[in-house]
Amino acid sequence: MNEQPPQPQPFLSAPPEGGNRTLLLIVSFIIPIAGVILGIMFMTRADEASQKFGRQALIASLSCMGLFCLCFVCYFVFIMSFSLAPLFFLPTDTSSLLPFLFSAA
Repeated sequence: MNEQPPQPQPFLSAPPEGGNRTLLLIVSFIIPIAGVILGIMFMTRADEASQKFGRQALIASLSCMGLFCLCFVCYFVFIMSFSLAPLFFLPTDTSSLLPFLFSAA
């Protein structure tokens, strides 16, 4: 009569295996906040396999954030270089459209 009721299994109680592992790592890369949440959730577990998967999920999400920042910087440099390029081809005489950019010699 001293039986305990069955305990509910926590969500994702074991580290994912095979296709589920790959799918969760892809989701971690595409949606970085999901990767951070998965990484923290699995890094706090005691077993080594869960901690390894958590580390991989964090690396996937941080690499996506780093790639996004790199693409943003490249885009910004590209746009700024093409928007400022016409200034190098302006005439430097007094009939220039922007005489305040050039010093009169």
